[in-house]
Amino acid sequence: DDIFVFMDAYTQSMRDLYIEDGEEKFLKAYARSSQAMLVTSCTSGMAFFATAISPIPAVAAFGTTMGFMVFCDFFLVITWFPAGVLIWETWFKNCTSQVKEVTAEEMLAAAMNPKLGKVETWFDKEFMKYQEKESFGKSLIGFFLVLIVVCLGVAASSLKVTGDLPANFSDEHPFTKFRSLSTSAFESSGGIPKREINIFFGIDAKDPVNRDGLDPQGDTLANFANWDPDHDITSHAVQASIADLCTTVAADSELVYNNEVYCFVDDFKAYLTAIGKSWADETHGELIVSKGFMDYQRLLFVQRYAEGGHKSGVVVDGHTLNTTTLNAEFSSGNAGNLNVFSYITFNSTLPLKTNELTLSEMSDVFDKWQAHIDTHNAAFPAAKGIQFCLVWYFLRAGEAIVSTTLVGVAISLLFAAVVLIVANANYIIASLALLTILAVISCVTMMMVILGWNIDFLGSVCLIVVIGLSVDYTVHLCHSYTHSVEESQFSRTKQAAREMGVSIVSGAVTSFGASVFLLPTALTFFQQFGTFMCATIVFSLIMSIFFFLSLTTHYGPERRADGNTSSGDIMFLKKKNIKVATSS
Repeated sequence: DDIFVFMDAYTQSMRDLYIEDGEEKFLKAYARSSQAMLVTSCTSGMAFFATAISPIPAVAAFGTTMGFMVFCDFFLVITWFPAGVLIWETWFKNCTSQVKEVTAEEMLAAAMNPKLGKVETWFDKEFMKYQEKESFGKSLIGFFLVLIVVCLGVAASSLKVTGDLPANFSDEHPFTKFRSLSTSAFESSGGIPKREINIFFGIDAKDPVNRDGLDPQGDTLANFANWDPDHDITSHAVQASIADLCTTVAADSELVYNNEVYCFVDDFKAYLTAIGKSWADETHGELIVSKGFMDYQRLLFVQRYAEGGHKSGVVVDGHTLNTTTLNAEFSSGNAGNLNVFSYITFNSTLPLKTNELTLSEMSDVFDKWQAHIDTHNAAFPAAKGIQFCLVWYFLRAGEAIVSTTLVGVAISLLFAAVVLIVANANYIIASLALLTILAVISCVTMMMVILGWNIDFLGSVCLIVVIGLSVDYTVHLCHSYTHSVEESQFSRTKQAAREMGVSIVSGAVTSFGASVFLLPTALTFFQQFGTFMCATIVFSLIMSIFFFLSLTTHYGPERRADGNTSSGDIMFLKKKNIKVATSS
């Protein structure tokens, strides 16, 4: 896009017969294009950098990388590329030394009938012919305003927020079909995967894992648990409270599938019966950390392996299966000094696909599970439990997505507004540009609803960066409109369309062409991001041409009689911009 902006400005400057010196033509084009490119680079770069506030490392890394790429592109286009153009023009094409002398009559004729390309001619003649009709322009404005309201209303009521990662492949991909069939049609009813919820005991409920000295975004995993000093699994009362929790929660059909629970206390009861003892005697609680029960759990693990793993158990210093290392401890009577935690498992009614639940529905289910645990913990402080489920990871991720998306969108919009106001020194043109950005956002969110997308990892990125991507074409038109020497709204709009129309169309074509190659890829992430890019480019082009130019034709700033200021100008910024332009 930036290359087209510079080249179109340079080409138009070279056709300016009022300027004979080739160096002066180049400087004029450079000053005009570099200011516009700086504005678009700032808004686009900041939109990507806004995603860096996300606590999700992949999202933050993506936004940071893209933000730096935007500014690297800007640096190269204002340094390396213009130098290459000068070398070509001077040493190869040598057109700067071939500027012919023209008469005053020829300059007047060229000014009255400038030489235009096909795209420039369409904007100057055909497009502005319709914009000159007040009914046409205002009808377009009315249509787009209604479209904004409808799209935002539908999106607000229909878009679901989840914490999902993008699926690897589409539902029709052979791998996806294989995974679906292998976990449903070819499994026995008892082996069909269900969403499990675990409750752990013996670990500090407020701070379960010691993460001291660990990088939260590093590869090292925390494997040090913070133990609950009040927990004593050998106590019969503690065991009885956990058994009661198993029974109570399993009976909640809204949360637990078919009363399916794996409770280590039931396993312990069966073990005592097998060795001729009774759990009801309340005198054999210490055997729950014995080598015999550890071996019994190992047999249960083998039996339950087809159902997905341990399901429930007592873990003594990290050992449940290989008890060889514990023989010395048990034989010496030191087993009671070992760190012990235990866990139970419920087959929940949660769906296997987390995107089947909205964030609020997921949060409601979490609260219901937590209510059972809070009731138990209040009644039995020595047997405090904490719950775990993979779904809760997506719940927390979804909550982070909501907060960071809202903050990111606010930062991007605020920064875009500040940049537009400062760059144009006019609150009217800045307001019209922000309204155009809102129109693009509304269309993108409507597209997400139609395609069945959710606000997940990728969706959050799209909503943040759409602001920076959608502002580019409008900013170029703003810049040209603001610096136009014409007086009326129509004339200034006509000049902006003629000067920048070809640049934004060329940029849109190349950006769309680059993005379209993402669409046929097998990975869903690239398909969706390619769709988002293509849609954003199309919506931005349509809105900048038909909506923004209609707004400026009928409601844009008009130049005052003094010829130097316009309605809506912010004078202290206007004076600074004039000084900067003069010095450049």
